[in-house]
Amino acid sequence: MYLLRISQKLLFICNLCWLTGLIFRVITLERWPDFLVKSILVMGWLVALPLGVIWYGVVAFLLARRKIAFNDVQCWLFILNLLFIPAMIIYRLVA
Repeated sequence: MYLLRISQKLLFICNLCWLTGLIFRVITLERWPDFLVKSILVMGWLVALPLGVIWYGVVAFLLARRKIAFNDVQCWLFILNLLFIPAMIIYRLVA
């Protein structure tokens, strides 16, 4: 249960990094620190989508097997993270 909540928060951070990476693609400034941009791009573009798919697959499996209840995950974070996955897939297909 604890690992599920921590990974949900990590997924939210990765989704925010993906959104920040989109902003970096639109606004290119020379003042951004190089290590910051690289770490945000790695977490946002390489980790967010696979982690999201794996996390929701595990949660769906655990909910189907009745190992956890829907109250065990934070509902607002669950819905917000779920909104990012189609956006990431659509963006990767279009861009």
